[in-house]
Formats: sequence, C-alpha cells, structure tokens
Amino acid sequence: MSAQPSEPPPSNEELDRRLHAVEEFQHHILPGKVDAVAYGLSLVHADVRAIRKTQEQQGEALVSLANTQGRHGEMLAEILRRLPAPPG
Repeated sequence: MSAQPSEPPPSNEELDRRLHAVEEFQHHILPGKVDAVAYGLSLVHADVRAIRKTQEQQGEALVSLANTQGRHGEMLAEILRRLPAPPG
C-alpha cells in the first residue's frame, strides 16, 4: 500500500482564525445554549413534580377506595348473614 500524502500543517493565520472561532463560541454562543438547557431542565423538573403529586393523590384515592370497598364488603356480609335462609 502506498502512504497517503499528509496535509500541510495549518498556518498561523488559520490557527488564529480557528482560535477566534472557538473563543467566539465559548463566550457568545455557549452561554446561551447552557441557559436554554437549564431552562429546559427546569421545565422537566416542574413537570416531574406535578406528575409525582398527581400520583400521590391518585394513590391516596385508591387507598381510600379500597378501604371503602372493604367496609362495603363487610356490610354486605352482615346483610347476607341476617337474611333468612333460602327455602328449600
């Protein structure tokens, strides 16, 4: 196999241009992106808190419903116990 010719190293002017572009990104663009990500995370956090609160409320409602159904079952059993035996 033949060796690929390597590219010449970049000139000082090219390196200065690249450095300036990185600094521009770091100082002007990156902070805006970081702020946008932080804002997005705050929205997700608020949504997760709301979902957890809703789940807790639904869990409490289910426990209450289960307790009520248990009491209803006990009352039905008492009603059936008091009913006269079927003829026959």
